[in-house]
This record gives sequence, structure tokens and C-alpha cells, in this order.
Amino acid sequence: MYSELTYSNKSLLKRFAHRRRLKIACRLLEELHPESICDFGAGDGEILLSAQKKGLGTTKNLYLYEPVLFEQLEGRLRRKAFSKIKVSRSLPNQIFEVVTCFEVLEHFDGEDVFDRLCELKSLINAKSHLIISVPIETGIAGLLKNLARIALKQTHSETTFKNMLKLTLSLKIKREKPLNGYIESHIGFDHKQLQNQIEESGLRVDRIVMSPFSNKLLSYFSSQIFFVCKVR
Repeated sequence: MYSELTYSNKSLLKRFAHRRRLKIACRLLEELHPESICDFGAGDGEILLSAQKKGLGTTKNLYLYEPVLFEQLEGRLRRKAFSKIKVSRSLPNQIFEVVTCFEVLEHFDGEDVFDRLCELKSLINAKSHLIISVPIETGIAGLLKNLARIALKQTHSETTFKNMLKLTLSLKIKREKPLNGYIESHIGFDHKQLQNQIEESGLRVDRIVMSPFSNKLLSYFSSQIFFVCKVR
């Protein structure tokens, strides 16, 4: 289960990092107070459900796009009686004030990233905001994160000494892509490269928020990064 690997992880450190990520995501949504939101790759829906509980009262249109975990997500929403949230395995054909894409793009590489960014751009206009979050898997943070995974026996594939040295030095690691393009492992993902791809796709990054630490010095130990984007 996704929750057991993240915000309900047996590790206190991982629980803290992911719950802090959820809190920051909710805060960003509350600041924008949109009337319509689409969560692209919603997973188990925890972020949007948490945000709704905390004050998205003016939001009339909530759309969860989840092609992989659709049945699980639909069942969860039914049990919790969130009737005004639409969940679908199909990409919506409409424009939203805010589109979120949390912990999705790290699972793609190369042209597949641009394909996902094109899909995201199809959901927004010049007045919309796009919020993207991805894990930090390079530098000091990447090294510490993988050492913690080793200690917890929750390593990703391709976790080798050579790759850990490369990611610490922010050197490129070739990622093995399956036929469907979806890469399970985070090893080799570089958030700085993604930022460049975002800019190249015709979007601009207006704001960057680090998680769980926003302090400039402590941000070197942050595990996630948020890009708040607009159409250029």
C-alpha cells in the first residue's frame, strides 16, 4: 500500500517527511482557494481529501485522475462518502483553476516526461496554477534518503554503491525503462533536470517550496520539492 510506504510508514523519519509534504501541499491549495482542482495521478487521494477537510469549502469541482489505482481510489471515496469528488481513469477534457501533480513525474524519463507535461498543460490556461511535487534524489539529501532505505530494507531497484556515489555527486544515472514507460525506482531521477524540462515545455516556475525544511540551510536536507508553475 502506498500509505505504508509514505505517510503511514513504520519509520518515524519517513512518516514525518511525508506528512510534512501533505501539510505543505494542503497549504498551497488553501492559499489559492480555487473553485476547481484536478489531481493528476491522485494515487490514494490523500492530499485532496486532507485539503478538503481543512478548508476547500469554495471548491465546487474536484477531479481525481488515477488510471492505475482507479478501483482502490473509487472504493475509498465511496466508503468516506465524498460524493462531490469525481474520480476517473480518463484524462478530463476541461480547464481547471489548479492542477496538481504530486509524486508522479519521477516515474518517467526523457520524452515520457514531456508527454506528461503536455497532458498537464491541456488542463490549464493562463490564469491557472500547476503544482508539481517530486522527491529529491540527488546530493546530500539523496544519499541520506538511500542510506535510510537500506537501513529500513526499503531500497529501490538499482541501489548500488556506484549509483549512490553518482547520485551524491549529481552525476547522470541511466534509467531502465519498461515498455509502458513507467519507472518504479527513483534511482537516477534528478529534480533539477525536471525543472529544465518544465521550462522547456512552455511553462514557467514561479515559486519553489522545499519540504520538510524551508530554511535555506536546512533545505539541503529536504526530501521533496514543489514547483508552482504557470503557463508562459
